[in-house]
Amino acid sequence: MRRILRLTVLFGFAGGLLACEQASSRPTDAGTGVPVADAGGPRPLTWSHCPLLTGGTGNDAECGVAELPLDWSKPEGRKISVFVKRLRAAGTHRGALWLVNGGLVASGATLELPARDLFARKAPDLDIYIPDHRGTGRSSRLQCPQQPPMGAPLDDADVPACVESLKAEWGDDLAHFNTTDAARDLGWLIESERKPGEVAFAYGISYGTAVLHRYLQIFPTQPTGVVLEALCMPGHCQMDKLDQWINQMAERFFAECAKDTFCSSKLGPAPWGKLTDTLASLDRGHCPAAVAAGLSRKTVRTTLGNMLGYSGWNVRPAVAAILYRLARCSDGDLPVLRHFARAVLTPPDPPPLPEQLEAVLTGYNVTFSQFWASPPPSIESLQAIYDKTSAATGAALAFAPARDSWPIPPQDEYMGKWASTQVPMLMLHGTLDFLPLEGAEAARQHFSGFNQTVAIVPRAPHATVFAPTREGKGCSGALIGAFLKSPKEALDLSCLGEIQPIKFETLPGQWADVLFRTADIWEGTL
Repeated sequence: MRRILRLTVLFGFAGGLLACEQASSRPTDAGTGVPVADAGGPRPLTWSHCPLLTGGTGNDAECGVAELPLDWSKPEGRKISVFVKRLRAAGTHRGALWLVNGGLVASGATLELPARDLFARKAPDLDIYIPDHRGTGRSSRLQCPQQPPMGAPLDDADVPACVESLKAEWGDDLAHFNTTDAARDLGWLIESERKPGEVAFAYGISYGTAVLHRYLQIFPTQPTGVVLEALCMPGHCQMDKLDQWINQMAERFFAECAKDTFCSSKLGPAPWGKLTDTLASLDRGHCPAAVAAGLSRKTVRTTLGNMLGYSGWNVRPAVAAILYRLARCSDGDLPVLRHFARAVLTPPDPPPLPEQLEAVLTGYNVTFSQFWASPPPSIESLQAIYDKTSAATGAALAFAPARDSWPIPPQDEYMGKWASTQVPMLMLHGTLDFLPLEGAEAARQHFSGFNQTVAIVPRAPHATVFAPTREGKGCSGALIGAFLKSPKEALDLSCLGEIQPIKFETLPGQWADVLFRTADIWEGTL
């Protein structure tokens, strides 16, 4: 699990490692040290200046904590702290944009750079709010004594004792660390910060789209507009299917290689077959020096799954190049392969702070209650699926052992149903997203109201904003900017036809150096 989560951060939405503040289960003093009350209704956010980038310097943002009901059906009962960071509008103030992160276990920290570098530029007249979901980051994060420090996951053997610790601390209220209550938090926060006449937009990515969909079920008329990216829709977002979905996406990626003159000249007319054959050959003794360096069939499969599943637009050619070098395994390839193994298989110590802010226990709670098949698949069946893959993270297998010990709450009235809303919506999904395209098509069928638009972005990965046009412009970013400016006007989707093909020849300089230590990722030597 540690390695799975590490690559999610390394190649994730923020585009690199973020330096962040040390985190505890409670908010820190920099505008976040409000104690939890025992009674009374929700208490609004209290603000003080803090750095926009968690762990950075300066006072370019504001941090606040609201005290909200653990159980929204009992507003006078036990409270939790919900942390929010705010970046003020640069000019004329029109309202707010709320950024809702994904990852199941993630805080809002990895959205801080995009808040500054993308959203603030596209909507300079909106205050930008970045909450941590309840149970994650600085929002009453779920922890137990058996869990290692710095957000590290539990060993499987420690899960039962951890569950007993959580039950002792939270009792039946553990069930309220869920999507529905997170959506209720969001609705209350938006309304508490909104002034008369102001617009209120919400953006969600991946699991954040599931939170916002639940939010629209509960608050169908509250927002001015909603942007969903990398759609995690009802019936189309099961964690237990993640390995097979990533494998299917990887096969589509290598089909792009087969169509590309350069890539196919290196890997032949059937690159997917080249991958499966090369992985099998590692088990038969091929390239023993690379295997000794850590590039076994299992680690290569997991690394490629992570890189294709969570990388940005420009990093993915590394997958094809490393396959080429593994298959060839020349004397010149071996130093590069050893360097690649060190770069991707050695976890940083300490982990980057976005990773320290993750909450694996909240991930278990949400996954097993909403994103896991019922009855649950056996570990043996998940292992059989994983064994047939050529690119997969192993995330389903990593989560599965905890399922039998975890207290599964009953499903609420929103599960499996679609929101009924007429608010304007922009829904973005890439053809090389590991989440299935069927979810986007189902959203297109269901959300067919005025200015409810599904945009399928060719060759885009999990975050479609990475996909540039042939002129180097950002199509998804332009669509988001136009939507936030005028949500009731029809969007010009013509840029979707101008998305670049994948440039397999090379990587941006910093990634070529980090992963290969040579500018020529295919033929260079060390």
